[in-house]
Amino acid sequence: MKRFEIGVMFGCFGLPFDEGLETTRALGATKIQVGWDWRNDPPETRREWRRRIEAHGVGVSAVCASLDGIHAGDMAAADEGRRSVDLALDLGCRVVTSHIGVIPDRQDAVWDRMAAVAGAIGEYAAAAGVRLAIETGPESPETLASFIDAVCPAGLGANLDPANLVMVGGFDPVKGVYTLGRRVAHTHAKDGVRLSNYTAQQIYGGEVKDPGRCYLEVPLGRGEVDFARWIRALDEVGYDGPLVIEREVGADRVGDIRLAVGHLKACMERE
Repeated sequence: MKRFEIGVMFGCFGLPFDEGLETTRALGATKIQVGWDWRNDPPETRREWRRRIEAHGVGVSAVCASLDGIHAGDMAAADEGRRSVDLALDLGCRVVTSHIGVIPDRQDAVWDRMAAVAGAIGEYAAAAGVRLAIETGPESPETLASFIDAVCPAGLGANLDPANLVMVGGFDPVKGVYTLGRRVAHTHAKDGVRLSNYTAQQIYGGEVKDPGRCYLEVPLGRGEVDFARWIRALDEVGYDGPLVIEREVGADRVGDIRLAVGHLKACMERE
């Protein structure tokens, strides 16, 4: 099995910049995913951030954007997406990830307006050699694959978060890897448990009064994701990016990330 690099969503540490980079290396990770706050900085400032990151022996796997306006058909989200692509290039990476809302299972007015905005970003990204990786979870992997193929296969992809697939939609994340295949442009290594049978449309559509009781994110290795099979599937479909740990909850996030690094490495070493 391929020995994937391991990364961390940098904001999960909640540490000062240089301390966070030192912690990344101390834990055995070599990549970080950063937020999009730097998109408003001039290019020379963004390149300085990159220099400081690389001075610690770390690289950037992706920029995490917040493009929720795609679901509403807000073309302002297209401008934000383009700026995020520019930020990714200045930081030396080729992926922007974002949630975009629930993609309908069939083409309708919502699908059309989402496609218009996502397509505009995808075309800009493709021209720059970047991909907008849509985070998995709300819709089935089949629906996401169809959307990517229909809208802009060169500039769109999937950010495969196995916990989201389990927690929100009740989907098999390993099967999801095979369904999405080469469309997988980035990953989030996260674990969770599904606590209800509500659909994503019900959870995100306001029908559930307390959505947080429908699922539970847990430390990696303690939930419903079979990471050994998940990693093997990623290898078999030809994914060549890092496994980026996401742990945004919990009293000891650094400790949980340390455990996650160890679990991922153990899964790869067993094969």
